[in-house]
Amino acid sequence: MLAYYGHLEFTHQEQRIVAYLNEKPHKVIELSAEALAKETYTSAATLNRFARKLGYKGFADFRLHYALDYQMLHEKKTSLQNGDYSNINSEDSLSFIHKSLSAEHSKVVSIQKEIYIEVMELINKSEYIDIYATGKNYHLAMIGADNLSFLGKKVAVFNNVEQDHLSRINHSHRICLLLSRTGENPTCLHAARELNAMSAKLISITGKQGSNLNELCALNLYINIDRGGKTQKVTDSISISWIFDYIFMDLLKRQSAK
Repeated sequence: MLAYYGHLEFTHQEQRIVAYLNEKPHKVIELSAEALAKETYTSAATLNRFARKLGYKGFADFRLHYALDYQMLHEKKTSLQNGDYSNINSEDSLSFIHKSLSAEHSKVVSIQKEIYIEVMELINKSEYIDIYATGKNYHLAMIGADNLSFLGKKVAVFNNVEQDHLSRINHSHRICLLLSRTGENPTCLHAARELNAMSAKLISITGKQGSNLNELCALNLYINIDRGGKTQKVTDSISISWIFDYIFMDLLKRQSAK
């Protein structure tokens, strides 16, 4: 639930509340405002200000909506994990998937904070971005490229290695994103080897740590994938799109601050 408010600026006290609730979401339901304030080293007044910043009337209003959302997500998560799709409709399923993945990716960004900062610094400074992907990933990369082009980046998407392109480009102001869910896509691996020989800056986007693609790239961003689950086709697409949306919003924020 709190993952939707990543665009807000929180005070140090509010950041403690966010961190606590992300780690122990059930505590909102179990604890009183006074007890939660004690756990987060804040105060009841701070909890009320925090809730109003999120758009609620106060902490009691936030707590009520949070409890309803938490119960719904728990029920849907149990159903989906057990493979029982009979008691959930399409809207419920997509709502659960989006909320769950948003929360998971927020945790990944938090864990990989230094890597994300480094990646965004490279992307921000680079005039050119080349993206390598195949199949469904190619179409997702095209959408991501279109969004980044809107911000002034010169983006090209490839589903094969074009030797003529590689031989005539200058890699000093260019970065290359290689997108492979397994990290073993032959086209991406071939591109990575060719690009490494030219000292290009490589960043992988993959769902598997320790893959061959990881070994070939200087930096790696990980997506959340549903390994073998029936919702995999949906979750993979959402996860990949989430990475491109994150890059877009970070660049937009940097440009707006100039």
